[in-house]
Amino acid sequence: MRVSAVLLFALVLAGLAATPALAEKRVALVIGNGAYETVPALPNPANDAAAIAAKLQQVGFEVMLRTDLDQAGMAGSLAEFATALQGADVALFYYGGHGIQYAGQNYLLATNAQLSDPATLEVDTVLLDRIVVAMESAAPINLVFLDACRDNPFVGRLRDSMPAGRSAVVTRAPAPIAVTGADTMIVYATAPNRTAADGAGEHSPFANALLEHLATPGVEVSLVLKRVVQDVRESTVYTQSPEILSAMAAEFYFATPEQAAAAAPGEDFTAETAAYREAAAANSAEAWRQFLGLYPDSTLTAYARDALILVEARTATYDPARSFEDLEQALSLSGDDREAVETTLVALGYELEAPNGEFDPSARKGIFAFQVANGLMPTGYVDAATRGELMSEEVQHAAARDFESSEGLSGETAE
Repeated sequence: MRVSAVLLFALVLAGLAATPALAEKRVALVIGNGAYETVPALPNPANDAAAIAAKLQQVGFEVMLRTDLDQAGMAGSLAEFATALQGADVALFYYGGHGIQYAGQNYLLATNAQLSDPATLEVDTVLLDRIVVAMESAAPINLVFLDACRDNPFVGRLRDSMPAGRSAVVTRAPAPIAVTGADTMIVYATAPNRTAADGAGEHSPFANALLEHLATPGVEVSLVLKRVVQDVRESTVYTQSPEILSAMAAEFYFATPEQAAAAAPGEDFTAETAAYREAAAANSAEAWRQFLGLYPDSTLTAYARDALILVEARTATYDPARSFEDLEQALSLSGDDREAVETTLVALGYELEAPNGEFDPSARKGIFAFQVANGLMPTGYVDAATRGELMSEEVQHAAARDFESSEGLSGETAE
């Protein structure tokens, strides 16, 4: 009989929650599940987990690395994690593999999961929300990274076992988690109702971006994750964008300014990092230009330039001279598709002179405003991410439109 990982984890944490903190420490559990027994294997989670674990060790984490865990292995690893969290100042949980949302709750799937019907959820999965609550009860700072939104055959299997009227409660998309801790950050590999790529190379786009930026010296975690989001967007041609839920008030650095100074003695990292942190806190074009004027050729200059570009892009008015036609042309939008875009924007309250499918200057401004409002790259042109947002259930409902009449915005073409 398989033991419930959630129950075992909760029991162990209950005995630890009131234990006084010991020496300052960082503790991480990193899981990569790819060798599923009843569905095709995922090639990258184990690679992702191993690389993330190594990177975390470089910045001072005590890391528990686990790959391809069945349900008993998930339960045992979570119990070990609970024990290791005693006295921890920072708790981190990373999961790569299959996940599923059922009735607004997130479940992480063991490699021997069957999911023949909803009754098997407790014995085939781990409930993510309870892990987060348990972490919050043990450590003051908590970080959760979830790369579990890949194209998931378990979703169809579970839906097929349910009455038609109930199948909509099962999705591959992550559900929002109620963050109760004062300093908790949860990062999904992709936004709700979107699929995360497993990646064509050694790592997923999300893991690649984390590996690139996680250990950047002297950069606060919120800025690290802005860079991760931008990298994922660019590497997936804006079809995937990570989602961040945060209640973080404290500043946290994977690699502190002191570590940066030790890594490159002789450079004035203290003053540079302080100036960079001030610019990041303000996050205005003026603040970033001031930093670049003080440090035109430092280790953080490239990041400051990137931040300046993003700030200016979000605040700039539409410039018809900027060319993004290639992205739009690659979608092969028909006249009906274009008219559907414009009519949807009008229904959402954007002012267009004539929604006739011609994408005139007023339509371009409407597209630009829609992109800014939804956290997309503001270009004024319809790219894959903009089309995906326009076809989302939320936008369809808000615009009160039927998208089924346009193949370019729904159905197999859009997928």
